[in-house]
Amino acid sequence: MNSTSTTEDRIWAVISHLSSLAFGMGILLPIIGWSDQRRKSNYASFQSLQALGYQSLGFTIWILSYLVIIIMTGIILLVIAGLDGGRGENMNAALGTGAIIIFIVLFGFFALYFLLPIIGAVACALGKDFRYPLIGNRLAYYLEYAPAQRLEEKVWLNEDREVRWVAAMGHFSVLIILWGMLAPLTAWILYGKRSDFLKFQSIQTLVFQAGTTFPQYAQLAKQISIHQWIYLAWLFSLCHY
Repeated sequence: MNSTSTTEDRIWAVISHLSSLAFGMGILLPIIGWSDQRRKSNYASFQSLQALGYQSLGFTIWILSYLVIIIMTGIILLVIAGLDGGRGENMNAALGTGAIIIFIVLFGFFALYFLLPIIGAVACALGKDFRYPLIGNRLAYYLEYAPAQRLEEKVWLNEDREVRWVAAMGHFSVLIILWGMLAPLTAWILYGKRSDFLKFQSIQTLVFQAGTTFPQYAQLAKQISIHQWIYLAWLFSLCHY
């Protein structure tokens, strides 16, 4: 489906989707795109919010899927070990098969996770109305997004639901260690003055992430000896020559 969009709209949409390839560091870009385009282009705003959802909510789904696969594989191996009676005849073969299955599934999911944003970026570059599986159509309905709408009608996305979506994705971003704080921080800086709700939710998320993340890094830093710090500093200096 083609969508009425300008070059600027498409650029923001492409950037928002490709930001998923930055391993969490690009999660602020869809929020910037939404904030800049929210009353200029429904197309760019929707694509930015959709990309934000894919990075935060999608990342959560991928993590949970990985955990389910690992747990189910472990249960199956335990059952096989029990049936084997401790002889180890079937256990070795099961371990080899299980390792292969986990490798294929995990790396297959990993490749698929990065493939979808690339497809989305290409589609938006061509002016297509791209939708992610599962979340795209639902988000369009939630935000009251009508891609065929004429620009002169000036009917924008549902503002209240836009803000709620950004706030919710900020909470989901807690699973993205350290870089996940960029989502609520960016939302607070760019839109906090316009929405007390988004401001409060963003601050709340930041406090929670900082309170759970930084103590872990502090504990890790304590466990590293002075000799290890010197070695890390030496490696860092080599990287700059």
